[in-house]
Amino acid sequence: MKKLLFASIALVLMITVPASPANAQGKTSTQTECRHTQPSPLPAQITARPVVYVHGWLGSASHHEDGPELLEQGLGPGYKVFAFDYSFANTIWGGSGEAASCLADYIRQLSSAMPEGDRKVLAVGHSMGGIVIRAAAGVLAQSGQGSILGGAVSLGTPYAGSPWGGTAYADMLQGTDSAGLDPAKVGMPKAETSAATCLAVPLPSNCATFPYLPANTKYAMVGSQIIIERRLFGLRFMSADIPLFGDAIVPKLSATGYIDTSANTRPSGKFWGETIVECKHTAGYLSQQLLRTRSVAGTAASLIGTTIEALGDQRALDMMREGKADASQIPLLIHGVFSDCFHNALPENEKAITAVVGYLKKMEPAITSTTNGSGPSTDEGQDLGDLSALSGRWQGPVYGAQKGYDLVLELNHVNGTLSATVDYPQLNCSGTWTQTDRTGTSARFEERIDNDKNNRCVKRVDVTLTKTSAGPHIRIKGIVGFIEADLVRQ
Repeated sequence: MKKLLFASIALVLMITVPASPANAQGKTSTQTECRHTQPSPLPAQITARPVVYVHGWLGSASHHEDGPELLEQGLGPGYKVFAFDYSFANTIWGGSGEAASCLADYIRQLSSAMPEGDRKVLAVGHSMGGIVIRAAAGVLAQSGQGSILGGAVSLGTPYAGSPWGGTAYADMLQGTDSAGLDPAKVGMPKAETSAATCLAVPLPSNCATFPYLPANTKYAMVGSQIIIERRLFGLRFMSADIPLFGDAIVPKLSATGYIDTSANTRPSGKFWGETIVECKHTAGYLSQQLLRTRSVAGTAASLIGTTIEALGDQRALDMMREGKADASQIPLLIHGVFSDCFHNALPENEKAITAVVGYLKKMEPAITSTTNGSGPSTDEGQDLGDLSALSGRWQGPVYGAQKGYDLVLELNHVNGTLSATVDYPQLNCSGTWTQTDRTGTSARFEERIDNDKNNRCVKRVDVTLTKTSAGPHIRIKGIVGFIEADLVRQ
């Protein structure tokens, strides 16, 4: 049984991790030159909002090349995605080493390539890439350039570590050795490297902490939760929904744990929201995906399926309740690998990418054109013009909430003053907007909720309405940060 279990571990590692070059081993945190990183080449001038994509610690820009492409497609005109590749330095903990300083240099170059305007750069980090962004932001802040990073969205970033870090990670590598596999050939750094040991919970004392983002840098977090409905204890008709550790590697509370991180300073940065994408599957569906896999390293997929049914459930469930990972959970991990919400699948998960795109668009507007050579202009902030043209019914999804909901607005215009009734259908609450101020490009309102059956809405908030080419853009100041919505006419 032990040999079979180690074969299962080997399969997980083989099918989830891209191969790394042999010379990736042996890097040290004392290296500061950027020769080991491969960012996308920069054009002489950038005329769109630059977004830098930073891959996960076991990946590379080419391994997840669909991620940057999907981001750019979702963002549309006015944004340009650039890939930062630190795969040759990925044996070093993301909170320190050359990757952070080189990413900071790359962000400076992106900002400098913008001819004029705010010159703000946005960033997206998958997995350990989110930690590298945080560390790079600290480098920028130390040189007085923290403001050029306008916002950052993390995707499955282990802010609070992973149950599979530390000693559990070493156990997995021991399993690959027992199965006759060289860990280097399956792209896994050695257990003693900081990239592996610093994933432990809590963060080991010899691992560099990573700073919070600068005070005016916006941030949002996207993670996932896999739920498996499977048979328990070998009983044919007894099943239960088993939540894995988030995306099977990073728990959802770690992926959204910005405040809970190891930085020994007062939290900073502007919270823009969090989203958890949920995937629920039956064990049968995931087993079918598994059984389609051909033999890997001499281990037949059907044999792995036997392992899944043979191992007991009680220890796995007990350990998961304690937030710990061990060999008893390997069958569940194998199942999770075939979910669209699995850790390595997040950069290509449609719902996750949609959430990331939504946050980026709210953080910094697109740069769509230049005006009389004076520099970039943005789509948001157009003149409100004829207020009567805004009258009518509008609707759109709200960004900045863990579970998405819609805003439905009925705008009215009387004698140069706007007013509105507002409804949040999924929250079962509604109220009114009263105009408090107006300029040529924006109108401000006080929102008062007078119908809240489930007590889910804040009773009074401030709202700002601006105009885009598509319709009204709404920004609502909540208790923590802001929520926003782009509305279209119903």
